[in-house]
Amino acid sequence: MAARSDVDIVDLKLRVPRGGDGLWKLLLEIDRVGPWTKGQVAARTAVSTARINQFVDRLLAAGIATISDEGACRLTRRPTDAPRLRLDGSELPEDERQILWRTMKMLKTFSPRELAAQASSDERAIGLETTRSFINRMAQVGIVGIVQVPSRRGEGKYRLARNLGALAPRILSVSVVFDPNAVQVIGDAEASEVSR
Repeated sequence: MAARSDVDIVDLKLRVPRGGDGLWKLLLEIDRVGPWTKGQVAARTAVSTARINQFVDRLLAAGIATISDEGACRLTRRPTDAPRLRLDGSELPEDERQILWRTMKMLKTFSPRELAAQASSDERAIGLETTRSFINRMAQVGIVGIVQVPSRRGEGKYRLARNLGALAPRILSVSVVFDPNAVQVIGDAEASEVSR
């Protein structure tokens, strides 16, 4: 007699936050047509009005967008990647996971220590624990392959097994309501990005 599994597989409808990348792609698309308002952006996405206002205000502060007296906006610059900006419009440093991802794609094989060293610069050091955590999460889902298993004598060696594109994979946490009676998720699951 086969043993019953202690894991139930269920269908899950997941709402993933778009973040700045998704909003930026939408703004590029809308701006190609002509002037736009924050309200028009809100009508095209499920992102909160407060989040849209904050994102556009940062673009205005950075001079990447302008606004007319009537409230119509236009982009003055169109970088391919979404601008990462503080409230005052100054640039935020590049995300550590993005730097690690780009560096992984350049190296054939790497240990966590080698990846952290290669990804770090004079201006910014990327921590070994951050690097190990990112590698481990990517290895768990098959994005990173193990070349040499870690041992007491040394760190493991890894390689990129699946190049998913320019943007680093996002690590999300999901909050769900699960009904064990019906073995199903109730409602939509909400995802949020795991803090760095």
